[in-house]
Amino acid sequence: MNISLIKRQFIDYIMNLSANHFKKYLLIYFLLFLTPQLNFGQATSTKFNNLYRLIASKDFFTARDLFKVNKTFLNAHEQLFILAILDNAFNRPIASNKKIALLNTATEELPDTLRLKIRRIQEDNFVKLKDYDEAKQTTQKILLEFDPLLSTDTRADLRNNLKIW
Repeated sequence: MNISLIKRQFIDYIMNLSANHFKKYLLIYFLLFLTPQLNFGQATSTKFNNLYRLIASKDFFTARDLFKVNKTFLNAHEQLFILAILDNAFNRPIASNKKIALLNTATEELPDTLRLKIRRIQEDNFVKLKDYDEAKQTTQKILLEFDPLLSTDTRADLRNNLKIW
């Protein structure tokens, strides 16, 4: 039997139901089709947060392994973010900077705190590459763009870095 014919018959059947039956079908539709999508969105955020917690605690090996299992549940920006940090942690600064460049084209997708984190990673990448001019420019950008988010100690460290570069 043709699928479009079955759909059409189902729609006709629903449209001919009494108001109470129609409400029941609408509720069932909502529970079966929309609720899993809402839960999926929450699961994605939870998976990203779990990965980020591992990274914040510097458990990069576990984060790498967990990322391999969960990357399909993360959106493209979350994947790039995690990969940029992991590349940095495993001393692949060029690969990390390439991912950061891709992230910088879509900064509205990331909250300011994550954008700050990725800029700090970028600064570290440039230092590892011995590209001190770029490290200095990145440090200046951090101080200009994220000053309200910086603690007094972090701001002082960044200003001290500028003297070094």
